[in-house]
Amino acid sequence: MILSGLNLAVTAVGFAVLDKKLKSLEGRLSEVQKEVKAIRDLLELEERAKLGAALNDLLNIENVKNLDQRHTLLFYAKTVLAPISLKYRELLANANTIETAMAYEEYFSLTSLAHTRCLAELGMLELACRDLQGVKVFWREQAQRIANDLLLHEQPERFLFSDFVQDVPTAMLVAWLDFARGEEKGYGWIDELRSRTKSWHAQEDVYTGVGKGAAKIGAAIINVAANYKSNVKTKGISHEKERIIPSLQKLVARNNVMEGYTAQYELLEAHNVTPSEFENKVAQLAPEATVDGYIILQSDNN
Repeated sequence: MILSGLNLAVTAVGFAVLDKKLKSLEGRLSEVQKEVKAIRDLLELEERAKLGAALNDLLNIENVKNLDQRHTLLFYAKTVLAPISLKYRELLANANTIETAMAYEEYFSLTSLAHTRCLAELGMLELACRDLQGVKVFWREQAQRIANDLLLHEQPERFLFSDFVQDVPTAMLVAWLDFARGEEKGYGWIDELRSRTKSWHAQEDVYTGVGKGAAKIGAAIINVAANYKSNVKTKGISHEKERIIPSLQKLVARNNVMEGYTAQYELLEAHNVTPSEFENKVAQLAPEATVDGYIILQSDNN
């Protein structure tokens, strides 16, 4: 079980997408609730029902032509989402298992993005920018804590072993460490990890001239492997591949998406345009305005 990320392009995420992700998340949580008591508690939270109801009301907000009614719906949703987001913020800060941490991370991200969108649609663009900036700072702190304490642990060098050569390319491992440690060392991390591994010739030097043969060397290798595994707080290779690796990938990917959201809200504030207004203007562009399926925008000042 790995809960999917928002998996969105860099755009001011809309209510319909958030509602779809909420339904997907609910299904995934239900699949594992029998295994994890904290997940069952999460499923029973009253806030989940309020969140679903608020997003449901917002699904057709663009079809509401009466400005007063639209404002009322958005303002009500904002007041519902704000305390729910704070609740999941607290739960995320105290989560100490992979399952609960990744679940609360999903709910915090979803509710926070929806709250920010409400502020922006209400025309509070400056407040929306500040709100999202605060969300991004807190999220990053918690995501780095999860990555370091629950996923990488004290021995990230284990991913240099041949067990992970297909699942964890070097570039991926470097990206994890840059994010988790908050320091862009690039491939310098590889040298640091190599310095933690056992010497290749250590066992050979120990047994040179002893005459005990391959049996003793084999026993030494087994002992080294056993000691290594005993120091790593994981549950085997399947746990690493099914839980650890996808979780790290999701956190790094969402970090990039959060940066994109922040930049876009800053752009919308600078031009005093709400997300829906921006999306409507983009939708009106002629198909020939796209380049390989993308729309490239240029400032009037250039």
